[in-house]
Amino acid sequence: YYDILNTYYDILLCEAQNQVFDSYLLYLERNREPKERFYAPKRPQFQKFGLIEAYQGTIDDIYDTVCVSMPPGTGKAQPLYSKVLTPDGFVEMGSIKVGDKVISGNGNVAKVLGVYPQGEKDIYEITLDDGSKCRCSDEHLWKVQTIEDRKSGKYRIVDLKSMVNNYRRNLQSNYSIDYIPKINFSEKKLEIHPYLLGYLLGDGCFKTKNIGFATADIEIVEKIKKILPDNHEVVKDAKYNYRIKSNNGSGRGHKGILRLSLENLGLFGLSSHNKFIPDMYLYSDHESRIELLRGLLDSDGSVCSNGTAAEFTSISKKLASDVADIVHSLGGYASVNTKKISRREKENEKAEIENVYRVIIEFPEGCENPFFVKRKTEKFRCKKRGLKRFIHNIEYIGKEKCQCIYIDDPTHLYITDDYIITHNTTLLKFF
Repeated sequence: YYDILNTYYDILLCEAQNQVFDSYLLYLERNREPKERFYAPKRPQFQKFGLIEAYQGTIDDIYDTVCVSMPPGTGKAQPLYSKVLTPDGFVEMGSIKVGDKVISGNGNVAKVLGVYPQGEKDIYEITLDDGSKCRCSDEHLWKVQTIEDRKSGKYRIVDLKSMVNNYRRNLQSNYSIDYIPKINFSEKKLEIHPYLLGYLLGDGCFKTKNIGFATADIEIVEKIKKILPDNHEVVKDAKYNYRIKSNNGSGRGHKGILRLSLENLGLFGLSSHNKFIPDMYLYSDHESRIELLRGLLDSDGSVCSNGTAAEFTSISKKLASDVADIVHSLGGYASVNTKKISRREKENEKAEIENVYRVIIEFPEGCENPFFVKRKTEKFRCKKRGLKRFIHNIEYIGKEKCQCIYIDDPTHLYITDDYIITHNTTLLKFF
């Protein structure tokens, strides 16, 4: 058998060296696993539509130009407003151009080799078990695992059309996708240490000129002292209240470096309802994002009773959403829930109903502890096995203008809305 197979490939090589296009492509995939081959399985269709003859014609100088009009369904598509992750953060799919850089599904930076407008297509919204959402056409490809695949450790590439009718089996999610690997965004100069910013966002005040924070942990006070900007100090105001004082100037109207930095970030003067994480910090390097999350969780976070989950609470909807983004960017699970509470300033006043946003957070084994303070790090532990994101719902939305992209990464995966890993078009694999 192997003698016959070697002879077959010797003949293909000989023909390929004599400029036989079909033999060249067959020989090209000799060392690929059969399931990874692109050309051979599709060869009958290429022959039927005259593609092989046409390409051979250009080699034999019969034709100067060959134009190929591909049938509907050959492009995998997302709406133009869908997000694509780049080294500088998310941009809209419609703004992507050839030569742009994106972050691939393995965390590397990849170049966009092709951008293909797809016109209007039927679009579906995919909802994952953590509430994350993205949209695509039913021809769009996904790298997934089924219930059986998760037992064997295998993956498969399928289009959405194949998943629409069986994404749930007996109330159990059938398809799962991986969380993202470790990624670093382009380097940024952060004027405020990310832990300090995280703590101020969670349990700090910068609404007035007296910037301060509250804590009962001396461990946190000592850490903040070490990471303050130059010429700043921590002053105790009350039992658990501390003020950050600037010593690098005097006189009426003087502003310290910390206040100026908060102003530049658009944070100074905001109340707790309006706090958010600036983009510069959302898309910083991996270690800075970990430190930012630790500041947030040491202040307004807690360890859940099972020890494998954390909870962050805030009355700012935007801040809660940003915290979920940070967790997703670090490869963790984050789900945002809303709880209503009643609040009154005085005993006889009518209670006001207010929304509190809770972010439930989990990390797989091998990730860094998302807390700094000892009493919390000792209680929290990562999941013993890897986390998966499960497809919870697929719903038809309507027709939208779309496009697809092709990147120069062996995984052919890129990252879309809510840090969801998805697949680019396979069209250029042949060309």
